[in-house]
Amino acid sequence: MRISRPARWTGIVLALSLLATGCFSKQPNSAQRAIQAAARAERAAARAEKAAMQASQAASAAQAAAARVDQAASDAKAAADRAEAIAPAFRRHARHHRHRAKKAAASGPPIAEHRYILFDHEKAEPEGFGAYTYVLLPLDFQDLTDLQGKRYQALLAAIHGAHSPLSSALTFSEMATNLFCVPAKSRAGDIEAPENYNVLLARRLLEFTRKSVPRTDRYQVRLHNPGPFLITTVHQRLEELSAREPLLLDDLSHTNPLAMDEAIAEYEQKLEGHISDQPEIFDPLRLKLLSIIYDAQDGIPNIKVITTAFIP
Repeated sequence: MRISRPARWTGIVLALSLLATGCFSKQPNSAQRAIQAAARAERAAARAEKAAMQASQAASAAQAAAARVDQAASDAKAAADRAEAIAPAFRRHARHHRHRAKKAAASGPPIAEHRYILFDHEKAEPEGFGAYTYVLLPLDFQDLTDLQGKRYQALLAAIHGAHSPLSSALTFSEMATNLFCVPAKSRAGDIEAPENYNVLLARRLLEFTRKSVPRTDRYQVRLHNPGPFLITTVHQRLEELSAREPLLLDDLSHTNPLAMDEAIAEYEQKLEGHISDQPEIFDPLRLKLLSIIYDAQDGIPNIKVITTAFIP
């Protein structure tokens, strides 16, 4: 059978195609290998880029963590500095409150009676009394004006006339007793005798008081007046007083001598009530007005009755 020319060429082309396909499928050429290598390199570069990004993020996170640690350390140091700065104030505050609590626990009964003693040197006063009221006359009697001399004498006479010496029996306990402490040259002397009053001891005690009370004009100016003064401490003697301890100060430098009995009575009423746990000045308006009236109209009969009716 004879094959036509077109059919013969078609068969030849088909055979060559099959031969070429079989060869290329078994042995890739260099172009295909290059393409495959390029694809692998691209995938490796992508993985490397991703790893680099992750490393950068980790470094940023580590840097931020380090910054937070530094800030925390700085805050801790600042807090420690503040704590160190305020620690002394807190310690003083705690000591003050412990002291107040101790005072409150040992306060004992309120003042119910009064006695007086003469003492001739510092710390000669007996211990254990509820209050000590020091009668301080800082000027020599021979240097006083007539009015000042009468004022000094009137105070000593008022205390002597109102109370018994400590040598007499107490009605209440020592802790319920206020002791008027009068500096004297002789304990056996007369409380009202000017020549027996110990001015030098009074001056030392007054100077000690100036150092113990607040350094303000309200206190310091008064304590540089000519007096007389009443200075009361609670549960302890004046020489044992420390700063900001309870203290009651009465400056009688401008009190009329005729009002001195009333001044002592008012002062004792204050002691029998509430005494502040801080230094305090006793300066009632009623006594000021009473002295003004005595100064203006010396000798009006029943003046205390009149003022009591108008001054609470």
